[in-house]
Amino acid sequence: MKEMVRELLGCEHPVIQGAMGFVSNPELVAAVSEAGGFGQLATIFLESEEELREQIGRVRAITSRSFGANLFAKQPLSKAFAEVLAEEGVRTITFSGGSPKAFAPLLKELGLNFIVVTATVRGAVSAREQGAAAIVAEGSESGGVQGYRGSSTMVLVPQVVDAVDIPVIAAGGIFDGRSYRAALALGASGVQLGTRFIATKECIAHPNFKDAILKAEDTST
Repeated sequence: MKEMVRELLGCEHPVIQGAMGFVSNPELVAAVSEAGGFGQLATIFLESEEELREQIGRVRAITSRSFGANLFAKQPLSKAFAEVLAEEGVRTITFSGGSPKAFAPLLKELGLNFIVVTATVRGAVSAREQGAAAIVAEGSESGGVQGYRGSSTMVLVPQVVDAVDIPVIAAGGIFDGRSYRAALALGASGVQLGTRFIATKECIAHPNFKDAILKAEDTST
């Protein structure tokens, strides 16, 4: 399954950079892909197809390696963005923020491989039925929209692995080699990291934000 994830993403390491709104800037996306991972643009706050094309162009000006984008269910332009991604040759995307049911037929028609981000076993099974190529099982340790009331990464990932027959990528609280290996031990075939990538020089987040992440303690979330 690990090899399947690398093949699906077209990268050396099964490490996805999570899409994080305004701070998934093209320079960060390109840097992750250049390092052998899978960088991802975020589309949740984009206002036009032209803006997405411009960001894709900025990534390609830095790297020739594979990268993707995230489509968010409640973003009104997501279907238009899917068409742009297909036209621009971005073949693999993640889908989050809701069920992919209304989007799956279009994504398949466009030839896009879609990986569904979910915080529940039920969501993972449904995504598999809709044709997802893989699942990102996102525990409550994660940032973004999943929130803290769901299952933890350690609880969620092995249950999703047991419930579906496609690759599972673990997300939530993963930040170093130890947590990467722990995710693989739980049965995941790769990992998705978000917050950890904010604290990099390539990310455009404010220095105070990066500093807060670096100084965070065990109860700081």
